[in-house]
Amino acid sequence: MTFDAVVEVTGKKRTLEVLWTVNQSSDPVRFSAIDEAVATSSDITTDRLRLLVEYGLLSRREKNKRNVTYEVTTRGESVLDYLLEVESLLERGRVQN
Repeated sequence: MTFDAVVEVTGKKRTLEVLWTVNQSSDPVRFSAIDEAVATSSDITTDRLRLLVEYGLLSRREKNKRNVTYEVTTRGESVLDYLLEVESLLERGRVQN
């Protein structure tokens, strides 16, 4: 068993933060709002958005060059649900010092 896709998506800095940011809105989110919410460069934001679209976790809608929006897909919602479950499992198993 390999985790290539898991590592590619979750292992890159800011990927999950971008996904979570888009998930926080019930409406499509513009690039500028995502870029402002995530503490990184615009190039990194662009790269992470492309990756999330490639894996079907986000959908991208371009009305024109200045109006591009993103939404979390059903698949993206499922991945976030699984990640929240993993987070819960890890926190419950954490050894307190």
